[in-house]
Amino acid sequence: MYLQLAEEMGEIRRQVANLLQVGTIVSESEDSRYYKVAIGSIEEDIPRASPQPKSKVPLSIGDIVVMLCPHGDLKRAIIVGAISKPTDVEKTSDYFYKLPNDGELRYTSAGDVTLNLGKGSKLTITTDAEITIKGATIKLDGDLKVTGKVTADGEVTGSDIKTASGISLETHTHKESNSQQGTAPPTKVGV
Repeated sequence: MYLQLAEEMGEIRRQVANLLQVGTIVSESEDSRYYKVAIGSIEEDIPRASPQPKSKVPLSIGDIVVMLCPHGDLKRAIIVGAISKPTDVEKTSDYFYKLPNDGELRYTSAGDVTLNLGKGSKLTITTDAEITIKGATIKLDGDLKVTGKVTADGEVTGSDIKTASGISLETHTHKESNSQQGTAPPTKVGV
């Protein structure tokens, strides 16, 4: 009886000792819900618990992960979290999320939100409803291409606004209909 109790206690200790395991991602399996994880010399395909259903935040080769192993059984393990490497984390009070291609989503302690998609990335927003961007000033830095109508409720200003055919609204002239003489260039309102 003492021997049986000692064996049961040994099994309980093994289960408790193996309940949480730490390993390193070796590769992503063909089924993208699983990762090959190395725990010492053992490698196992282990599923990852997602932070949100129907979402995926991929892990990278070399990431250190924490696994929950019910009954201390590595075959039943689930990845429940990842541990940041010291080289991955900067000292800041900002909240940030690193994206592939050197991208980043950052929320600063001052309340600013920045989305940097990284090299070669494109942002697409699609909806069948209206999109509203509101601010005291909205700045676009780069060329603006619009497909469809442009409607402005306020004044449209610029250094030299041109029509699609290249006619300058700042400097163009046109002929009077009953003469060959040109009209004066456009005048500025309020001048």
